[in-house]
Amino acid sequence: PELKIKEFDLDGAKALAEESGLKGETITVHLPLGTTVLGEQVRLQMKDVGVGAVISYLAGEDLLASFAEKKADVYFLGYKSESGDGSDFFGDIVKSGVEYNLGNYENEEVDDLIALAAAELNEEERLGDLREIGVMLDEDVFGVPLLEYQNLFSLKGGVKFEPRMDGFVSFVD
Repeated sequence: PELKIKEFDLDGAKALAEESGLKGETITVHLPLGTTVLGEQVRLQMKDVGVGAVISYLAGEDLLASFAEKKADVYFLGYKSESGDGSDFFGDIVKSGVEYNLGNYENEEVDDLIALAAAELNEEERLGDLREIGVMLDEDVFGVPLLEYQNLFSLKGGVKFEPRMDGFVSFVD
């Protein structure tokens, strides 16, 4: 609840491109196969701020190899939390030195909170830790959230079903 939705600011984006030295430069973007619409939107929006973008669509194995070698300037990552909260994402993507921390983000305070939340059994305390991490990542501009997929379910007849937080469908449920 502490995080506010940020509206797109073209003039601000142009200023950031200028300030960072990216204006007039070309970046490489690696995306998974099948994300052409997304890639074209990224390319057009980068063009609008004065940055060229070469978009490459890679098969899963090639994308993983690119991750390992950090060949691209920008990646699109999709993530599904198995636990239903942010702890998986923080541990797998955000924590210093982990395999999928592709931007080499490092923040010792965030790392400490990730470890604290992972060990916390009190749900309220854990939620507080996770929210604090979220605020810190927002302030650090860890990444740019582009979209969120919606899970859709279809039911027949009088079946009553309450979707799980993690999106999995269990026969027992």
